[in-house]
Amino acid sequence: MTRGLRPNELVDLLNFGRDSDLSSLSSDEEIVGNFPEKEFEYLLSNNFSDYDFDFDLEDTENQFASEDEQFEPIEQQVLINNDILNEQPLNLTAYNKKVSNITNIPLVESHSDENSIKWDKFIPIEKRNIIWGKTPFSPQVINLTPITEPIYPTTIPNPIDYFSKYFCENDFANMAQYTNLYSEQKNLNNFNKTDSAEIKIMIAIHMLFGELNYPRSRMYWENKYRINIIADNMSRNRFFQLRNCFHVIDNDSVSNDNRDKFVKIRPLYSFIKRCSELPKEKKLCIDEQIIPFKGNLSIKQYIKGKPTPWGIKIFLLCGQSGIVYNSLLYQGSNTNINDFMQKNYGLGGAVVLKLVENLKPNSHNLFFDNFFSSYNLFGCLLKYKIFAIGTIRCNRFCNPPFPKDKELAKMGRGTSFEVSSNHNITLVKWFDNKAVNIGSNFIASGIPIQVKRFDRKEKCSVIIECPEIISLYNKNM
Repeated sequence: MTRGLRPNELVDLLNFGRDSDLSSLSSDEEIVGNFPEKEFEYLLSNNFSDYDFDFDLEDTENQFASEDEQFEPIEQQVLINNDILNEQPLNLTAYNKKVSNITNIPLVESHSDENSIKWDKFIPIEKRNIIWGKTPFSPQVINLTPITEPIYPTTIPNPIDYFSKYFCENDFANMAQYTNLYSEQKNLNNFNKTDSAEIKIMIAIHMLFGELNYPRSRMYWENKYRINIIADNMSRNRFFQLRNCFHVIDNDSVSNDNRDKFVKIRPLYSFIKRCSELPKEKKLCIDEQIIPFKGNLSIKQYIKGKPTPWGIKIFLLCGQSGIVYNSLLYQGSNTNINDFMQKNYGLGGAVVLKLVENLKPNSHNLFFDNFFSSYNLFGCLLKYKIFAIGTIRCNRFCNPPFPKDKELAKMGRGTSFEVSSNHNITLVKWFDNKAVNIGSNFIASGIPIQVKRFDRKEKCSVIIECPEIISLYNKNM
């Protein structure tokens, strides 16, 4: 019979918190040991598709002889990739330009907490004060403030210029400092001090790993599969040594009562969140996304039906163009959300208010699904002139007087029914193949449009009516 570890045994195992997750996952088998050549050759003979590197080649006939032929041997692909990567020699250590020298990239000043919306001005509405009526909704006249278009550069900057807007020179210097500090804390006498230029090379190599996608990291330095731009800029042993010691904070600065699961990568996350400085579009939407991850992590999620069901959940504020303007990492009860907000608006509503706290009033339309929607959320957004549409769950809206699904089905596809409350919140129930419930704080059925649907009984396409609120949601979500 097994037993669990005692607290003192856990502390010894974690070396008082000095061992990072990255170093624990990076085993020495990448550095020492014989590579299983027979296994790898067996994979090659069975069409191991991960070796099909995604590069645009003019002469594709050399890559595929016919649809039925095997992939080319990896040795040939390595030669091709080396030729492509060496067409424009890249000196990874030469780039030391600071962010202040990069101009004409459309970023705006970052938002401070002082400029964030204070949601406490809205008093949550109690259920007993909600009154639903079957009268048509009378929308208010809305004149959104025009969004100032950013001044775009006349010439497209280099990718490194955009990258350096998020990761500046001082950030790399801090990475080098904390990496050196961690090596001292671990008493690694054979570790040579690193600097910001070497950290940049290591990060660039990781980016190339993502493009070339070899099955094992050490293969980039093997004579048989060597990639010159990687092997010529850093030795294999030095790369793994840096990766094992890489840190962005001082482990000793983490308090004993810390509840942030991402504390050791929080600076990296803050760099990425500089996307909130971008000028935002008029129409925005909020949804969740899974960052693929199958390692050992207590906050790892499994969401059935997602393209990548295993991973880390993150909430995103995005525009119609697909650009991300804000994000929030989910970590259960430790998610960075105000407890008061979560109590009054639920988790989904609190996430929405957190992501849009830097939006300018009377400038945006917001769209989200029924995970986030609630009566008080629509009311709060209306108070601050953020006009929203979202699918709903009726039990969060004090059970509005909607007709049953069977009644709408008898009336035929395209039938809709709307109700409105005494707080200018409107809900619409529309029947297509099944009932769809949707709510808004600025629009109801509106002007219906004609949409084409396939009728299974008639086995042909039919034209049905669709409320304006539905078409807006489908177009922008």
